Amino acid sequence: MTGRRPRRPPAPRSGQPPAAGRAKASTPKVQAPGQDAAAQGPPPAGSAGAASTVLHFPEPAGRKIRRRVWTGVALVLVLVAATIGVLVFSPVLAVKTITVQGTDLVPAQQVDSLLAPLAGTPLPQITDADVRSLLAEVPAVAGVKVEARPPSELAVRITERVPVAVLKAGKRYALDDEEGRRLASVKSRDSVKLPLINAAKARKDPEVFRTITAVLGALPP
Repeated sequence: MTGRRPRRPPAPRSGQPPAAGRAKASTPKVQAPGQDAAAQGPPPAGSAGAASTVLHFPEPAGRKIRRRVWTGVALVLVLVAATIGVLVFSPVLAVKTITVQGTDLVPAQQVDSLLAPLAGTPLPQITDADVRSLLAEVPAVAGVKVEARPPSELAVRITERVPVAVLKAGKRYALDDEEGRRLASVKSRDSVKLPLINAAKARKDPEVFRTITAVLGALPP
């Protein structure tokens, strides 16, 4: 038997299945989904996965403090505006009582009657100019000062003009200031200690009358 070659197995005929060894060798290896990706490891730097990463940088401490401060200031301003609106327009502070001081020449009843329209008005809405306009027809009033006394009292202090002379006017005596303005009148001459001026001569020569009253106004009381 020396020198003989081994016999090869016969080739499979057409239509016959291959041998078991060949079939096993030619069968592709099936892997589970995602197994290749897991085996490959993380994507390299610069890939699409790394590009989609968002980096969050912390806000500077100074900017955060400023934002909180401005937010607090805005809230305080809103609260102050709301409080002022309530006080200005709320009927809680409406005027119910008006007290008047400084009236020597002007009758108190006259002042009360002129200031009656202020009743029911909120105290923050009333100014010196409002009271002065209501008392504009009273010549003896030189100035006014108002003071709100919550919850419902308005105090009015009146500054009167100073009379310097007395004029006989019918059955009464008129009190005039240094500008010749008639401030009030009294029944008795003895009730005021002021120089008596002839009313007829004063009406005849107004310039002389104003000069006399100006001199009297410059004298000490």
